[in-house]
Amino acid sequence: MSIVIFNSELKHNIDVDAITGRGTLHPRKGFFESMRYMNGEIPLLYLHRQRIMQAAGMVGLNINEPEDPEILEYINILTKDLSGNNFKIRLTFFEDPQISEHNYSWIMESELLKDTPYSANEDGLKIIYTQLSLSENEPLSGIKHLNRAVYNAALTDAIKSGADDAFVNDDRKYLAESCMSNIFCYRDGHFFTPKLRSGCVGGVMRRLLLEKLPQLGYTVIETDIDIPMLSDMDSIYLSNAVKGVNWVVSVDDLAFDKGPLVEIVDMLNQHIGY
Repeated sequence: MSIVIFNSELKHNIDVDAITGRGTLHPRKGFFESMRYMNGEIPLLYLHRQRIMQAAGMVGLNINEPEDPEILEYINILTKDLSGNNFKIRLTFFEDPQISEHNYSWIMESELLKDTPYSANEDGLKIIYTQLSLSENEPLSGIKHLNRAVYNAALTDAIKSGADDAFVNDDRKYLAESCMSNIFCYRDGHFFTPKLRSGCVGGVMRRLLLEKLPQLGYTVIETDIDIPMLSDMDSIYLSNAVKGVNWVVSVDDLAFDKGPLVEIVDMLNQHIGY
């Protein structure tokens, strides 16, 4: 249960998963978008708004594009009684036939974060590889749809193994993404990331890295990646808009170094003005 903004109103003791079916076998038709709110602003909000409209079109929700001042106003209402100025904000849109003027409802949630700005993680993430596939969700690949069953199962396996996250496959057994992030592999000045064909989310941070890494002199290649290829990599990273870029220290028995992590994180902070 949590405090949320539900269709423009502040609500207490709301079970968002129960309302939306998020993470269940029978979720409502919809999607969510996670953003990082820092010191009164969402630095990558323009990219998040684009993804919201793309996702709405894919799931068939006739939503109006949210305006920046409107989003920030609701965030201020939601977080005004909370300590701190750095939050994860999640916007969930879902089909709701009971709403007469349109066909959807929306919920805004917040979660306090510790670090600001983005930071290079000192302790690398431990990842496990699973045999779980995203093929059943292929019609909605590229967006954060509410059918999280595969991701939840993989994350449960990771936690039971003492790991932080898990890799999931596409329908051809190539890597798609982790439960919460996109994957970037690094070797000798080259970055490799799964194609969108894999079913991975077209994440905001993924998009930014595709644009900015070449400006640092790196080559970025979207390609098919399987587990045997990881043994040839120097470094593995996970990326999302909330956490930035995090170093992976291990995938099962394979170990990886930090590589150019600090340079990448410094670039991200410079881009967002920190």
